[in-house]
Amino acid sequence: MHGISCRAASTSPREWIMARGGVGLSSTAAPATPPSSGSSTSSGSNHSEPHPDVRDLVCGADQARGRYAAAMVGIKWLKSSLAAVEAVLQPAEGETVAARTETADALAWVVGELVSII
Repeated sequence: MHGISCRAASTSPREWIMARGGVGLSSTAAPATPPSSGSSTSSGSNHSEPHPDVRDLVCGADQARGRYAAAMVGIKWLKSSLAAVEAVLQPAEGETVAARTETADALAWVVGELVSII
């Protein structure tokens, strides 16, 4: 899953940008003050950590990919089942036509016999 854990975003994009020195803020935004060296947000490891919204997007994409893969497996199974049903249906339809023909012939014979008795 790309090494990003799926969890809820804990900061807004503005807070995330501000914690990294305001990089990427527009000129109308408040000027950023560089974090102090003792601040936990100034550690080098936080700068490489993706924004929580990115984590959410990656997580959502992974979930969608998993659902797509599961759907494709289901579709493959359904196509296989449909092919099996069609393979059985064609001969069954032929047998049905033959049985109807035999039934019609037998009914005609019965009617002929009844007419000859009357």
